[in-house]
Amino acid sequence: MGILSGMFKTRKPRQFNYEPRYYDERKERVEKTIRVAEREAASAQEKSTQTTPPPRLSDQRFSFEAHASRQSQLANRRLIIILALLVLIVYLYLKL
Repeated sequence: MGILSGMFKTRKPRQFNYEPRYYDERKERVEKTIRVAEREAASAQEKSTQTTPPPRLSDQRFSFEAHASRQSQLANRRLIIILALLVLIVYLYLKL
């Protein structure tokens, strides 16, 4: 048996050695923030059943919504001005 086992020896699989080439600092910060937030949420959930978002987050959401609304209004105004200019140019071109 000893002779036959040496002939049919199976090799162990190669180790997988992954080394990332690039370091994404932003991704690391986001993942760390998510982990911290999950831990805080779990501990807060244990302490009380009712949770309220921190005021900072609600302020950020309100600020974002106000900014998006402002951008939408500016885009609409810009579109109206461009259309008015095009109508004026076409009118002047056809008049001549």
